Amino acid sequence: MAKFTGEDKLVIVKHYLAGVESYSTIVRYIGTSDSVIRNWVMHGAEVLFRKSYTSYSVLLNISTHSYYKVSQLFNLVLFYNDYYAFKCSSKNSSTAL
Repeated sequence: MAKFTGEDKLVIVKHYLAGVESYSTIVRYIGTSDSVIRNWVMHGAEVLFRKSYTSYSVLLNISTHSYYKVSQLFNLVLFYNDYYAFKCSSKNSSTAL
């Protein structure tokens, strides 16, 4: 589904409200469903200029990034420990793989 700016939505709604184009004509032209256009017309500016992304606080972003880095480090340590244990056990075994 295509993303439309608030200005695009406003132009489309004005065309519909002025009687310039019908729902079906608009739908065919912009390639979306008629329920999307009806939603824009019914809810007006509330829907037209709504942000389509979520913004998070700086503190949450930093804590999430820190958690990600710590988990990467933890995974690296686990990998190293597993590799070291494998190398030690293969030196003590009498059969080669």
